[in-house]
Amino acid sequence: MMKYALATLLNTFEWEIPIEVELDVSEKFGAVMKKMNPLVAIPIPRLATLEQYY
Repeated sequence: MMKYALATLLNTFEWEIPIEVELDVSEKFGAVMKKMNPLVAIPIPRLATLEQYY
């Protein structure tokens, strides 16, 4: 189910990184590898109106 939800989000929106934010892919070491700084992304709808998604 999680793969379906992620695929829907990726397909429904175009994702942009804000201009003032630099993409940082460094990680923290621990029991689980985490990003050093959280990723900031802005979703932009692909379709013009919400009715087109149904």
